[in-house]
Amino acid sequence: MSATGGATDAQTALPYWARPAGVVIFACLWTAVFLFIATVLRSNIGNDDALEVYQAQSLELFYRARNPALYDWLLYGLNGLTGSPFVSVAVLNYGSMLACALLLYELARRVIVDPRLQALSVYSLALLWVVAYDSHRILTHTNLNIVVIAATLLTVHALGRERTVARYLLLGLLFVAGMLSKYAYGVFFAALVAAALLETHFRRVVLDPRFLLTLLVASAPFAIVAVLFADELTTIVTTVDGVVQSGARDPFIDKTAALAAAFIGYLLPFLLVYGGAFFLQGTPPRSSTARDEAFLRLLGTMLAIAMLAMIAWAFLVGSTQLRSRYMHGVWLPAPLFFMMLLDRYAPPPRAFRSFLVATAAITGIVVAIYVASRLAPSEALCGSCRPSMPYQQLGDAIEARYGRSPTLVGYSASDAGYLRAAVPGARTLALAGHPYRPPARSSRDCLLVWEASSRGQNRLADAMASRGLPLLPDEELTIGWWAPLLPYTRQTTFLIQRLPPDSEFCR
Repeated sequence: MSATGGATDAQTALPYWARPAGVVIFACLWTAVFLFIATVLRSNIGNDDALEVYQAQSLELFYRARNPALYDWLLYGLNGLTGSPFVSVAVLNYGSMLACALLLYELARRVIVDPRLQALSVYSLALLWVVAYDSHRILTHTNLNIVVIAATLLTVHALGRERTVARYLLLGLLFVAGMLSKYAYGVFFAALVAAALLETHFRRVVLDPRFLLTLLVASAPFAIVAVLFADELTTIVTTVDGVVQSGARDPFIDKTAALAAAFIGYLLPFLLVYGGAFFLQGTPPRSSTARDEAFLRLLGTMLAIAMLAMIAWAFLVGSTQLRSRYMHGVWLPAPLFFMMLLDRYAPPPRAFRSFLVATAAITGIVVAIYVASRLAPSEALCGSCRPSMPYQQLGDAIEARYGRSPTLVGYSASDAGYLRAAVPGARTLALAGHPYRPPARSSRDCLLVWEASSRGQNRLADAMASRGLPLLPDEELTIGWWAPLLPYTRQTTFLIQRLPPDSEFCR
């Protein structure tokens, strides 16, 4: 039998889920299911999404000091294509996660021998709760950041095999994209470079004179920004420093508990499924080692350095930003690392079946939670159920009364973002302080819109009173929710007050 024939037979013997086509199909299926929930099932957007929708009303170099601008730029472009921020947010978030999964799969195919483990390194993402659950409701810039992280790892691995000018230039461009997606990318990149310097094979990548090209490409845009926009850069540094040091005086035990929960929580339920499926009953070792021992050592060292950085962040710098999702930017490659370790063993078929069944079950539970909260958004099931609130129906009602391009005012930037999503042609503004304000635009109608039961109604009244205006609604809209499986019609009442178009609220 020829070598080609043997490879073909081995590929045919693989279960479909472990073949390249199968991995791509299942990754796309996962994406399609949640994209369907987010767009077709009248799903709304979360508070973080609404904030980005508010900011993406125009193209600006800076929006808010806490986060860079790449996500907002892409969202602005998608809004122009889709005409609906509801759709744009879903496409950007789920498109980013799909791209990340496919890039990690390409990397896995290069560093793992067993095709089944290559596939599981991708499916394992659905066992990280940050991806399985949090990514659907509270992650924006992070979803974009992990795409750049996956591309960076793939590029560094390629440089380990062959060092070329093009790859060094690409690495510099990825650094720029990473820092424009989320500032935490800098921690990941620093940990990766430090790990490379400690690993003999990859040390040559960093010490190669062509790495200066990477540094030049990576630093040039930020050096220009620092010169031209020194005040904005100072604001960004001050804001980020304030966020990082937010818990400088917190008790030691509180920080320790938060950090332990972040480390352990990030890898759950993956670690339980991984250990239970492959090591609970024992897995015999292989006679051969992993395909790429140097990259395995690089990943392990990088994860350890990232862990030390998070410990220093908590205890030396004093941050309380220690939730599991904040680990996403440094520990994303953890499942790949564990699958590379497992590549040294010979797991039996039943172990793979157990892993896949657990992954499918957990994914099914998450899907059921999100579908139920859309089809039957009752108080008992999801409380306020904000992602299911009838903003799309509110938008239809506002457009029917005031046209497609009124000026809408909300109390906070998130409130204004919800209104912008509801009426994509509107210019929306926030009463509460926010550094971003969309360009001025004349409009016949300027409307203050708020929920009648909103907890912030008193703050809204105070904000109006401080400017010499009473809070007196001119119109009340009671909107029924889209809830086909509820035995009753859940409703939300919105209040609308006309404001003088030339007032400071509307300019």
